[in-house]
Formats: sequence, structure tokens, C-alpha cells
Amino acid sequence: MEKKVIINSDKHNIELISNGCDSPQKIILCLHGFTGNRYGDGYKKLCEGLPEFFVCSFDSAGHGNSEVNSLDMRMELITKEILDVLNYLNMTYENVPIVIFATSYGAYRAMIALQSGELKNVKQIVFVSPAFKMLNILEKWKEFNYNELTKDAIVPMKRSQNRYLKYAFLEDLNNNSVYNYSYTQKIPIKIYLADKDFVPKEDTIEFSKIYPCDIEYIIDEHCPQNETNWQNIIEYLRGI
Repeated sequence: MEKKVIINSDKHNIELISNGCDSPQKIILCLHGFTGNRYGDGYKKLCEGLPEFFVCSFDSAGHGNSEVNSLDMRMELITKEILDVLNYLNMTYENVPIVIFATSYGAYRAMIALQSGELKNVKQIVFVSPAFKMLNILEKWKEFNYNELTKDAIVPMKRSQNRYLKYAFLEDLNNNSVYNYSYTQKIPIKIYLADKDFVPKEDTIEFSKIYPCDIEYIIDEHCPQNETNWQNIIEYLRGI
């Protein structure tokens, strides 16, 4: 049964959804991709496949039903959301190990949070189709050149939902490269890399030279569709 809880973060609230597991063996915190929401990118499949774990998710700032407008997205705020959710989980489920499961943009957010050194009780990180070079990806996807933008520029995020991005957020992406951190906190990372992913595989390989990762190649899309791949991911999460 789905459960919801409100967590205060900065000047807004986060609605954390979960499968409602009362006495979990483990916590799986899901971080969705860009323009996605809390229900996507594996959350539902993990809820179905791992009922013995507390599987939870939330809408990142500017996404889904977040109280934060997309124009107000900033990396500091986005990182604080993750840390505030982790703080809630650690206080509510003391000593229960936490695994971060993140896809695409969620992987970028997770690494920005990791460089803070404050991911308490996180034992493992699992990425599916990580998008570590978010600014480069957005430039190609949304057809703009960051270096040609003015400070008052606004670029589309998702026109169908009337969502746009300010230059300030893109500047945050430019100034926060996951390739430039020393990462004083070391947490094991497993990566599932799809062969049909539109994100260049070289980006992940480059990252793995900076932060050693266990990379497993799968035959699938950026957002995995193959049920066998999902079952393998679920069994991996169950076993760690």
C-alpha cells in the first residue's frame, strides 16, 4: 500500500512516497531522471519486486508535483532535498542500510550530493543509464549553446507542461562537474549501461576512471524496457 509523508526542505515541502514497508531490511531511495517524476524510472518495478524493502521516491525540484517552479531550480536546493530525505530516513529507520537507485539525471544529482560527504548510512549506489554530463546532454536535447546564452536567457525544459529553465540553473550545471570532485566519501557504485542509450558511453567510462565503478552492459534503451534486465537489477539490489 502506498504511503506518503511530508518532509520540510528549505522553504518548501517534499512529498515522499513509498511502498509502506513497516519493518524493512533495507531502504531503496529512487532518484528519477530529467523531466521525469517520482513514479517513473524504476520506482514502480522496485516496489513490486522488493516488497521486503522500504522503496521510496520524491519529485525533484521543478519536476512532477514539486512545490518548486522549474525556473527556480538550483543545484544547492536540489542537493539539500536529497540530504533532507536521507536525514528523515536515518531518523525514522535507525541503522537500516540505504541504497540509492538513480537513473539518468538522478545519477548526476546523486554524485553532486555525494561530493558533500554527508550521505549518512548509504551503503551502495546503483545507477541505470547515468547522465553525468548534464549540461552537454541538455544542449543537444534542447538545442541551445550554453556559451552563447545571455544571463537572462530561458530555455525549454518541457513545453507541454509549461516548464522552462533559467540561465542560473544551467550555470550551476556548468560549475558543478562530477568529474572535478575528489569525493572524500567513498560508496560502492554499480552501473547498468544500456547499449542503445543516447547518452555517450564514453561519459560513463571517463567517470569510472575518476571514481571506480562496477559497470555491467545491458541490451536495452536509455530507460530499460526489457523485463529480464529489470529482474536482474532487482536480484542485485536484493543481494547487496
